[in-house]
Amino acid sequence: MVAAGPAAGAGAHRPVVLYNGNCPFCRATARLVARLDRGGRVAFLPFDDPEAEPFMQSIAPDERETSWHLAGAGGRSVSAGVATVELLILLPSLAWLGKTIRALRLTWLVGVLYRFVAGRRSQLSRFFSTAPGPRRFP
Repeated sequence: MVAAGPAAGAGAHRPVVLYNGNCPFCRATARLVARLDRGGRVAFLPFDDPEAEPFMQSIAPDERETSWHLAGAGGRSVSAGVATVELLILLPSLAWLGKTIRALRLTWLVGVLYRFVAGRRSQLSRFFSTAPGPRRFP
């Protein structure tokens, strides 16, 4: 999904990972990405953070909690598999993987794998701690 809106990137100086802060699996995944993002190229906000609202406005309400989202500084927002590939490209240690997936036109496959895992978030969540997810303001 790609969306754009005037407020989507308001005030953002770097892409923002928007994730479900009420989901232990989602928080653990966001913590992992934050550790991989040693250069601080990406900001992190849970959906229910008041600072996330301007970025969430460009995402249809019925799609907000079905996936995580990557909101760009230009107001562009992508979700699920597309967002995963874009995020890989942003992380220096994994940029090669994201670029390879994009070059081979396998983003659709990442989307399929994403939906498979996302559909099992509640079952996977029991294996993760209740530690908070990252919050790195844009």
